[in-house]
Amino acid sequence: MASDEPGLTASQERAASALGAALHEIAAAEPFHVDRGALAAPAPRRAIRSYLPAALAAALAVVLIASLAVFAAPRLGIGPSAAQSHFDNGQFAFDYPTAWQTLGTEPGGGLPVLGTGSWRLGCEGDPSATGCGEEITDVSGGRIVVTMWINSGAPAACVKADNLGAAPLGDTWIQRYDETSTYVRQPTTRWEIRRPGYDFSMNGNLWIQAVTDNPAELANAAAMVATFHWEAAADYCHSPTAAPTLPGSAGHFDNGQFAFDYPASWRVLAADYPEGMAVQVYAVLGTGSWKSGCSFTDNGGMCSGDTVDVGGGRVVVKIWSLVGGPVPACTGNNQASATFGPNAVAESTYGSAIDWQIRYPGAEFGWTDDVDVAIWADGPAGLAQAQTLIASFRWDPGTVSGAGMCVPADTPAPPTVEPGAS
Repeated sequence: MASDEPGLTASQERAASALGAALHEIAAAEPFHVDRGALAAPAPRRAIRSYLPAALAAALAVVLIASLAVFAAPRLGIGPSAAQSHFDNGQFAFDYPTAWQTLGTEPGGGLPVLGTGSWRLGCEGDPSATGCGEEITDVSGGRIVVTMWINSGAPAACVKADNLGAAPLGDTWIQRYDETSTYVRQPTTRWEIRRPGYDFSMNGNLWIQAVTDNPAELANAAAMVATFHWEAAADYCHSPTAAPTLPGSAGHFDNGQFAFDYPASWRVLAADYPEGMAVQVYAVLGTGSWKSGCSFTDNGGMCSGDTVDVGGGRVVVKIWSLVGGPVPACTGNNQASATFGPNAVAESTYGSAIDWQIRYPGAEFGWTDDVDVAIWADGPAGLAQAQTLIASFRWDPGTVSGAGMCVPADTPAPPTVEPGAS
């Protein structure tokens, strides 16, 4: 029998159908099942009178869809957080959820630690301290901690890399690693972002690490990586960058701890960079070509010897110190090999270089804070220039203590060897 009551209008049927389709898509991701047919507008045997205008019915459908989406998103991690903050330190930039807080800064590079969890250093900011532990994070309750750091060491040489295995995110290239180390007790995902013109694992690349067991927060971290981009000034290969500079003046180095003179014609090949946790390089100078042999990644590092070319009578000099670590025992190791000016030195080899160590006043050879001068020279002229540098070496007033050391500062030195003598 034909009904005398009007059925749903066409616009109401479209609104109901849209609502059913949306609920079906949400249900597909949920652990329960919703039958799309049960939500679709039926062809009733007896039409149901509608007392809502079509526009209001459609509006209610939109409100219901939005409400269900808000209900489902926190539990399922549907999409990254909408509200975003922006970070830009002049070297690189990225966006991150406004809900994330700044939890601290990484030592050394001063890069921010972000997230909703808790984070602190396990050794009060001193990686060389006795009993130093790893960074301590707490991401319980679905929270997240995101840290970042740049591979240490001198900037790497530019390469023509095909970067196989990388995945593009945003306008950069990344390589993702899921941590499987037995020492990691929390789910950890890391992305290495290579600097333009660099290959993976090179010094100067950036790492971003997310610690979380919440898929929604991991999606937020991935979205952050997708917005990452290097500033033009950070591209050593394609953008003009200032040459490394040394403290002091032309031909004179002075970092407030020690000073020395060097030929003004020498180029500054590198300045003030760490080689891992144990070595600090103050300067690399000379007329030859040089490249660091150390490469550092998130899981450690490796040094295979510097690459140096001093052919044609050229010279390269590297000034460095062993830093950190436990204080060695006093053994009476104060026998010098030679003396240049007022400075007694112990001679050894550093790869293919001759290394002359200058003892810290009151300390012994082989101790932390002794200064090493490694020399690569093709011919006696370059060697004589390096020896003259050592002869000009002086410890700055105020940095020399000697307290608690083993050797008196006025330990008699062996006979002086004139610069250039074999």
